[in-house]
Amino acid sequence: MSINRPSSEARDAVTYDEVRLAVEKLKEAGKSLSARNLRVELGGRGSLSTILRHRDSYLEDQPAPLVPSPAGLSEHLLQLLGREVTKLAGERTASLEAALEDARGSVSALLEENERLHAQVVQLSEEQESLQRQSAEQAGVQGELRLQVRESLAQVAQARSEAESARQDATLARERLAACEQRCARLETELHAAAGEVYAMREKLEQALVDVAAARSDTRALSVELTSKAGAEAMLADCRRQAQEQRRELESARERLSAVEAERAGLDARLGELKEALTRSEAHVQALLRGVLAGQPSAERGDGKKKNQSHT
Repeated sequence: MSINRPSSEARDAVTYDEVRLAVEKLKEAGKSLSARNLRVELGGRGSLSTILRHRDSYLEDQPAPLVPSPAGLSEHLLQLLGREVTKLAGERTASLEAALEDARGSVSALLEENERLHAQVVQLSEEQESLQRQSAEQAGVQGELRLQVRESLAQVAQARSEAESARQDATLARERLAACEQRCARLETELHAAAGEVYAMREKLEQALVDVAAARSDTRALSVELTSKAGAEAMLADCRRQAQEQRRELESARERLSAVEAERAGLDARLGELKEALTRSEAHVQALLRGVLAGQPSAERGDGKKKNQSHT
């Protein structure tokens, strides 16, 4: 709050010569040399104390009137001289009374100004105390806001760390999925190769069965033609041995085919699990990113509002 105080320039706005000219004009007009009349003559400029100081200085600088010796003067001249002295004494008395009145007015004005300034000082003191209290409250609120900002930054940093960890998990899951897909492709190639081998073995087995049938037929023919029973049995045993070997190769091929199919089923199940894990990881990453980019600031503002309300 600003205070309207008279400045030093306003109080010293009149000079000694200006006051001297005003005094001479008032003397010529036969008016009282009071501070108020002088101020009116000066156009309302200058303070009363300054005007009185210049006026008193001017009157003190004036020479005292010469009083001739009464010797040889007539009674008439003495009477005129007495009247003139009485007139001068009256004027001086009036001037002194006017100066006293002006001084009293100046003292009253100064007392009023002092009371006004004292009231303003009291008001300023109260406003200063209020401002100090407000400053302390604002400092406390700023401290709480700084704490909330630190907590919010820590939460954002944690969310970013979780998002980065989720991104790394998703990258690792993608790499594992790619490796599994490559392995599945390799196993499918091996499965196709094993199926080809099994098909070839089946063809060999069928050919062996045909050969066995032919051998049996040949055995029957040979049993008629050959006279030696031992030779026929040896040929039959050899055919049976070949048939058993072909059966064992077929069983081995079937076992290999079953193992490959079982491994393929396991890989398919693992591939499904990895795909589900990748889907969950990507959903988690997206949720974290949405929380960091959109949800987190609003949540922090909500927490800040709740804390402010609780402090209020």
